[in-house]
Amino acid sequence: MSLISYLLEYNRYCNFAGIAAILFIAYLFSQHRSRVDFKLVIYGLLMQFAIGFFVLRTGIGQYCVTALANGVQKLYLFADEGSRFVFGSLVDPAAGPWGFLFAIKVLPVIIFFGAFMALLFHFGIVQRIVMV
Repeated sequence: MSLISYLLEYNRYCNFAGIAAILFIAYLFSQHRSRVDFKLVIYGLLMQFAIGFFVLRTGIGQYCVTALANGVQKLYLFADEGSRFVFGSLVDPAAGPWGFLFAIKVLPVIIFFGAFMALLFHFGIVQRIVMV
């Protein structure tokens, strides 16, 4: 797909109109409109578009997203295995109703992820990523 045909598709402009509408509504409801730094807003949007283009249109970006997805899936499998160790056969979806299944399948993943983020915070990795 060439850049020209990509830019001529109508739905691309609908997305830009939606972003502009959300930014306009945020500006409209702002209490301090004079303090809005438009240069920062435009820089942030350009950065977001550049990252989106990198992730969606380059092989390296797609590889990075795939590697990240595989890592998250591996973390989920660790949490699922921990749930299986703690709850045994109750982890099987045929074991009970949806509420029970939520308590057995989803909550351990949330707890595992929270503990994992706490470890990353403890070792200073989160601070380096967020640059606080």
